[in-house]
Amino acid sequence: MWRKDLPADLKKRVQAAFLQVKDIPWSDRGLLNGFHPTNDAAYNVIRTPPRC
Repeated sequence: MWRKDLPADLKKRVQAAFLQVKDIPWSDRGLLNGFHPTNDAAYNVIRTPPRC
């Protein structure tokens, strides 16, 4: 997530940096093997309350 008012070129650079993350030691949990791009719609499951 990032602020809506960040410049587009900065958003692209931040995204590129995260997508380059591969096989970084992550404490005693093993390796952090990367990030995957997503979009705003992926968070709809959190925004929409469950139906009872």
